[in-house]
Amino acid sequence: MPDISPIIATIEDSNLVSDEVVDELRQRLEKSKQPADLKSAVKWLVQKEHITSEQGRRLIARAGGTTAASAAARPAPPDDDLKLFEEEPPAAPPAPKPAGPAKSPAPRAAAPKAPQVDDDLELFPLDDAAQAAAPPPSNKQPAARWAGSPKPASGRRTPPAAPAYEAAADADIFGAANGHGGSAQAEAIGEERERKKARAAQRNVWDSPLLLTVGGTVLLLSIVGGVLYWRLGRLTGEEAYRQASDFYKSGSYTQAIGAYDKFLQDFPDDPQASIARVQRGMARMRQAVEGARDFSKTLATAKGILSEIAPEEKFGEAQDELRALLPQIAEGLAKQAAAKPDTKLVEEGEETLKLVDKYIRKSLRPEQKLADVRASLELTKRTMGRDQALHDAVAGIEKAIAEGSPQAAYQIRKELLKQYPALAGNEALQTAVLSLSKAEQQAVVYKPEAHEAAPADIQAPVEAEVVLGGPQGKDAPGVKGRLVEMLAGGAVFCFEADTGQILWRRFVGYDTTYVPRPITVDSDSDLLAIDAQRNEVLRLERRTGALKWRYAVGEPFDAHPVVARDHVWIATRQGKLVRIELDTGNSPGYVELPQGLRVGPAFDSRGQTCYQLGEHSNLFSLSGQTFQCQEVLYLGQEPESIHVPPLVVSPYIFVVEDQGAGDQ
Repeated sequence: MPDISPIIATIEDSNLVSDEVVDELRQRLEKSKQPADLKSAVKWLVQKEHITSEQGRRLIARAGGTTAASAAARPAPPDDDLKLFEEEPPAAPPAPKPAGPAKSPAPRAAAPKAPQVDDDLELFPLDDAAQAAAPPPSNKQPAARWAGSPKPASGRRTPPAAPAYEAAADADIFGAANGHGGSAQAEAIGEERERKKARAAQRNVWDSPLLLTVGGTVLLLSIVGGVLYWRLGRLTGEEAYRQASDFYKSGSYTQAIGAYDKFLQDFPDDPQASIARVQRGMARMRQAVEGARDFSKTLATAKGILSEIAPEEKFGEAQDELRALLPQIAEGLAKQAAAKPDTKLVEEGEETLKLVDKYIRKSLRPEQKLADVRASLELTKRTMGRDQALHDAVAGIEKAIAEGSPQAAYQIRKELLKQYPALAGNEALQTAVLSLSKAEQQAVVYKPEAHEAAPADIQAPVEAEVVLGGPQGKDAPGVKGRLVEMLAGGAVFCFEADTGQILWRRFVGYDTTYVPRPITVDSDSDLLAIDAQRNEVLRLERRTGALKWRYAVGEPFDAHPVVARDHVWIATRQGKLVRIELDTGNSPGYVELPQGLRVGPAFDSRGQTCYQLGEHSNLFSLSGQTFQCQEVLYLGQEPESIHVPPLVVSPYIFVVEDQGAGDQ
């Protein structure tokens, strides 16, 4: 098989056809049974209208090494072209003519119509002896077409006519030349021009040396510029840290965090990496603290940050900032807890104080601020405990009322106010006590238990008493015959008002506070005295001090005796209102109240109603006839705040309360 690579290479170098056409030509040459040469290949290309006959002739001329000199020695035969016309039978050579100027060949007779040809190269031997006929040229010039472009839909295309400037050039060349040599030289020049134009037409615009040079230069400059931009835009470790630090110091925490992240990513082993991590954490903590509304979330964020930066070598650099931020978190939690008492908030506040103790040196701690936070948290805890205690107390009072145990209910109230005095005016507690007061009305009971008085003193081992003392000064005019009683040193003394002479003395105990008083306004009226040592009520003869009767109450009492309706009324600490007959000293009974009594009763002007103040809270209204409780009025007085009985000035009742008693 002949080597077809030179043929293919020649056609490829011409740039007249596309790669697809070259591949198709290669396949046909390889399948051809007859020897293939460049002429047969060019003939196939012309027949397939991939190139024009003129282009094919020039291609063969270049490949065959035709020069101007050889062309002058051997003039080209007039029929040596690649036009596909059927040749006429050979004729006898014409007789030689004398040498002279070459004449243009005579016009060729019209050739018969070319037969239908096969696509196989075997049917088209491309030699000088026989050529396929070609259809007559058409006067209409087809549009120019690139090599390898799609063929027209119908009809064959005729080779394009040479441009006008080429024809003019050829005419000049042929006119100036003599003989066949001049004609061949002109033709060679024209072919060279056509070849350059074809190359220029087929040349890729991107193959321009200038374009390649400019493009390469631009690419190189782009690469160099990118490297310079990357290098110049890339900060050194010191510069990157300084930039992040400047953001942080100016309060631009978001930018600072981003700058620290980039610094640590680009320079993880930089000497400033540790302090950068610490400052990044502090920037995040400041973001969480400044403007925070929910300090529970702020505390969680701070704990996470501290766990990250605490192991850092430069963690100590954060002391100055932590001394401000952690107490601020604790203060915020304390305020939230005070506004809305919550055990969780109190616990978080105490946890923050522990973080202060853990991470901040004692010398740097703001002790006054921390003390205020602790006090606030303690107050909140007390408030929460108070609220719970109040809730429990109200529930206990209601339960005691339901069980008919008013004393137990009052004991609950007493314990609550002892721990939380400020709850005395609490609405919930007052409502519960009001319900208790109404229940107490049923607890007031009169018990007709009679007790007799003793007519004489208790037998004592002392046989006689002597009072040592004497008057000083002159007699007092205008009070002759009057007597004066006084209490001193646990004893009762009686004096003559004008001379100051001591008539008698009786020991009644150091705890006695009641000064003996006459039963009536008469000058000789008997005295009513109290012996606190024996818890007795005494009736004594005023001038001699002799005992007429004594009644043993049987329990302590602080109230002074009250005389009304021929009876002496004694109010005891255990809640008994004892009736004692004034004449005999006997007691027909007593009224039992559901709370202790510290002062005696008061009666209206007619003696029909008795008003007895309880030890706390209530005023009891009792019937003077039946001694039944008519009404319980809730006044809300505190224990030990009442020191004198109420004063009845119809239709009013005056109650004097010592509101400062609870301050002691």
